[in-house]
Amino acid sequence: ACHAFGYHVVRRLLECGTKEQQYQLIRCLEQNAARISQSTFGGCVLETLLKCAAAEERVWIARAFSQDPSVFIPLAMSKRGHASVVLALEILQGCGDQRAFASLAHHRDTLATSKFGRIVAKKLEV
Repeated sequence: ACHAFGYHVVRRLLECGTKEQQYQLIRCLEQNAARISQSTFGGCVLETLLKCAAAEERVWIARAFSQDPSVFIPLAMSKRGHASVVLALEILQGCGDQRAFASLAHHRDTLATSKFGRIVAKKLEV
């Protein structure tokens, strides 16, 4: 999942894999979300999961990597990770979970130090 083309593999498995394969993939990635998000291409993998997984799975994935600010903030500030954070915020907002928003709002000054962090910070204002 941390390979440059890992997100292609994840997308294909979510599109064409059996229900069991999809379940196992999502559980594995959910359990390792913190580690995956710290890799260079991990943000792309998380973004793919948040776009391609079933709706209820998207909420679990978004919660899995947004719970720890030491993971979520650097991801929000990275070129390949900020889009997954924005998508996670949209998903979590849709289900009424405001914890990720509160965590990011608390670190607004840190986000402001990065081009991509500022993109995420703008989502907090909406």
